[in-house]
Amino acid sequence: MEFRADAVALARSSGRPVAQVAKELGVNHETLRTWVRKTEEAERPGAAAKDAPSWRNRWRGSAPARAARVAGDARLAGRIRGVHAASGGVYGSPRVHAELREAGTMVNRKRVERVMREHGIVGRHQRRRYRTTVPARAAAVPDLLRRDFSIGRADERWCGDATYLPVAGRWMFLATVIDIGTRRVMGYSMAEHMRGGRDTPVDHHPGPPGGLYHVRQRETP
Repeated sequence: MEFRADAVALARSSGRPVAQVAKELGVNHETLRTWVRKTEEAERPGAAAKDAPSWRNRWRGSAPARAARVAGDARLAGRIRGVHAASGGVYGSPRVHAELREAGTMVNRKRVERVMREHGIVGRHQRRRYRTTVPARAAAVPDLLRRDFSIGRADERWCGDATYLPVAGRWMFLATVIDIGTRRVMGYSMAEHMRGGRDTPVDHHPGPPGGLYHVRQRETP
C-alpha cells in the first residue's frame, strides 16, 4: 500500500505523463492510471466521509515527501540494475548492496532488498553442487606422482580430472587430460553426465609411453 500511495503521489505531482512515470517505476501504466483514478475519487467531497479529516490532511501534506521517496527509489533501481547487469544477473541484494556502498552510494541494505523486490530484480540462485571426486570402491592405488605438478619434460607425466560448468542453463561435465610438463591439453570430453565411455579422453589417451598417468580415484555413477 505504501508503494501504491507513493506512486500515485509521484504521478500527480511530477507533471509528467502517467505512462512515463509507470515505466520508471516498473509498473503497468494502466494499473497506475487506475490507482490515480481511485485516489481522486476517494478525495471527492462526500466520497470518504467516514475518514477522519486529520488523516486526509496528513496524507495530502506528506505527498511531496512520498513523491521524493518514490523518485529516489526509481534512481536507486537504475543503479541496482547497472550493478546487477554487470554481474551477469548473478548478484543478489547482499552483493548489490556491497557494490553500491563501495561505489559511494550509502544506502540501507533493507532498502536495497525492497527496491529489488518491487522492481523484480532477482539474483541467480546457487544451483545444485555436484561431487566429481568420491571414494572409490576399488582398492587404493599408490600416489606415484606424490602431488608434484611442477613443469618438466613433455610426455613424462599426464594428469586427468573432471569438473562441471553451467552451459545454457544446465550443467555440463568436462573431463580433460593435461600434460603436466607442458600444460598442454591432450584431450577433453563434455557430457551431461559423469559416466565413462568410448568418448572420454581417457579412452583416446591411455597415457604417455613409458610415463606416468595420474587420475584421482572416483566412482562411476
